[in-house]
Amino acid sequence: MPADVEAQAKKELSRYQRLPEAAGESGVIRNYLDWLIELPWS
Repeated sequence: MPADVEAQAKKELSRYQRLPEAAGESGVIRNYLDWLIELPWS
């Protein structure tokens, strides 16, 4: 993935790690990160 996208993904991962698992936003962040990983970047 491009460097700017990777930087944003790392920022979101950091947010995800700090949130409690029961927080509603954690599911949204998890889906976003899963989506980024599944994209065909090359």
